[in-house]
Amino acid sequence: MVNTTKSNNSSSAKTGFSPQALLQTLSFLPKGANLWVGYSGGCDSHVLLHALAAIKKELQIQLRAVYVNHGLSPHAVAWGEHCLLVCDRLEVPLRILSVDATANPGQGPEASARYARYQAISGCLNPGDYLCTAHHQDDQAETLLLQLLRGAGPKGLAAMPQQSTLGRAKQTRPLLDFTREQLQTYGEQHGLKWIDDESNLDTAFDRNFLRHELMPMLQKRWPSAARTLTRSASHCAEAEQLLGELAQQDYENTKGKTAETLTIEGLSQLSNIRLKNLLRYWIGLNGLPLPSDIKLQHVVSDVLPAAQDKAPCVTWRGAEVRRFDGMLYIMQAIPQFDSAAVIPWHDLDSELVLPDGRRLSFDDDGQSRTPNLSRLKQGKITIRFRQGGERITLAGGQHHKTLKQLFQEKRVPPWQRSRVPLVYKGDSLVAAAGVYCSYGVVICHPANPNHL
Repeated sequence: MVNTTKSNNSSSAKTGFSPQALLQTLSFLPKGANLWVGYSGGCDSHVLLHALAAIKKELQIQLRAVYVNHGLSPHAVAWGEHCLLVCDRLEVPLRILSVDATANPGQGPEASARYARYQAISGCLNPGDYLCTAHHQDDQAETLLLQLLRGAGPKGLAAMPQQSTLGRAKQTRPLLDFTREQLQTYGEQHGLKWIDDESNLDTAFDRNFLRHELMPMLQKRWPSAARTLTRSASHCAEAEQLLGELAQQDYENTKGKTAETLTIEGLSQLSNIRLKNLLRYWIGLNGLPLPSDIKLQHVVSDVLPAAQDKAPCVTWRGAEVRRFDGMLYIMQAIPQFDSAAVIPWHDLDSELVLPDGRRLSFDDDGQSRTPNLSRLKQGKITIRFRQGGERITLAGGQHHKTLKQLFQEKRVPPWQRSRVPLVYKGDSLVAAAGVYCSYGVVICHPANPNHL
């Protein structure tokens, strides 16, 4: 999810929660919009759903609800039935989803459940839909404290925005200006019955520890702690927006020929702090996970100043940064592959799909396709990979060049050279896909995500 706006932290919340206050907060919704409520059956989401049902005609929206069974509680099925009964009474269609929220290695149970939940919900939303969740002011304060304890920067300390993107849809959190107490008061006044998830009392979970142990102490000393912390999150959101605007300007001045590259010359003009800000922006722009502060510092101190004849690399889970030919490259971690593979290409008129999903196709490069194909077909065609010492046949078949020379002339990055598909006609190397071919052009297309 990408943050786009932040909470207004309106003082109007002091008057308490009501459907009319919610109506004002959601006035931005377009008429006819599909609004899905993330409904767990708990107090907060029940109050949100009840209030929305009361104003859906005034909002002129299509109201729906979605319940996610994480499979973590023996009561989850019964909770789903409770949600279905509530939605029937409110005349709101409900969709029930089941997910596997088992924690992955290196991922906590709370993060795993949240990720599984949003992945499932995102899959049933269409472009233009909205997901409405019941996060409130106390949730925001807890999130800020969690991020502080994790050593987060301004982006993490901005906590939860009032609006953000969620896959093809948008997410809105209209209750951020209201407290848990205000929502519970509304629920009691309207006789609402909600589910109390026993796991919410387990202080082994970080958020529950903050909620039940730390926040009561803070609020005893500072009664307005939740509101004050939420205001701090708003300030951090503004600071993060400014840092983003600065990073975008620096990116325009340093970007290479592709989104995956930055010029070393441009980067050398930036201060250390500004450089790190740009690198975080650039990594996020490419949809890759951010590195730790230590890894990011290695990029600054080890990769950028490296000599031209060096090939430094900094890796972290899911990504790596390399330097070559005056450019800084960002990419997914390069997977292992079988460099000894020999793959037959029986039909040059059709694409050849390699084991890693990349696809090869033949193009005549504006020449007469039939003669080129005919000459190429005069022998067994196979795909191999670099072993060392190869020589490639040049156009006309009278001259040769070492593959190493060809890669140097074409400025192929060193880490790509062993993975370039080599086209052999019999025992003669006649093409390096995407680099050079004696007969027209052999194109190497990126992996088709539907193939893997």
